[in-house]
Amino acid sequence: MPSFDNWSLYAITPDDVECEVMLDMVAQALESGITAVQVRRKQVTSRQLFLETRRVLELAGPLGVPVIVNDRLDIALAAGADGVHLGQDDLPLGNARAIAAPGFLMGVSVHNADEAREAEAQKASYVAVGPIYASRSKATGPAGGTELVRSVRRIARGPLIAIGGIGPEKVGEVLEAGADGVAVISGIYSGGSVRARVGEFREAIARAKS
Repeated sequence: MPSFDNWSLYAITPDDVECEVMLDMVAQALESGITAVQVRRKQVTSRQLFLETRRVLELAGPLGVPVIVNDRLDIALAAGADGVHLGQDDLPLGNARAIAAPGFLMGVSVHNADEAREAEAQKASYVAVGPIYASRSKATGPAGGTELVRSVRRIARGPLIAIGGIGPEKVGEVLEAGADGVAVISGIYSGGSVRARVGEFREAIARAKS
């Protein structure tokens, strides 16, 4: 299993479009420089999720971009994905580790310091903290702002990805607070050119890191 060290722009697939539209959007995002893909398609069947994941892997694999499946460890393993992303209501990380091969990436969603400590204790590959700002797609509690990033950064030793309502204009303050990258859905895929939106995020990331 390859290792990855650039989590700066973690793009999550749109869930409200047809398969072919989603794949075209992901292809454009990959060509424009996203650094990780999460397949999050809660409205499709298990079989369809498996088939879509395989097709995303065909797009991302040649570019060396990791493909992570949301929630479904079984689909991630069956499709040959690089990892799985687990929420607080999903299979516990320790149990998932017992099933997957060494090196399989396992990210965990955290919303506070206690959840971050648990993820660290179970050796999460990375943590995704949020929501940072108000977000329709990440409605898991009140927005914590950059202080939430800072509180989790004090705990997390591995990659820390911020999620929730983050547009290009917010990237600088989120990275300054300690995030290694940002996770985005609507910021890339809702309205306008996917390539242009990815470009805006990449420019914001480059400015923040310069």
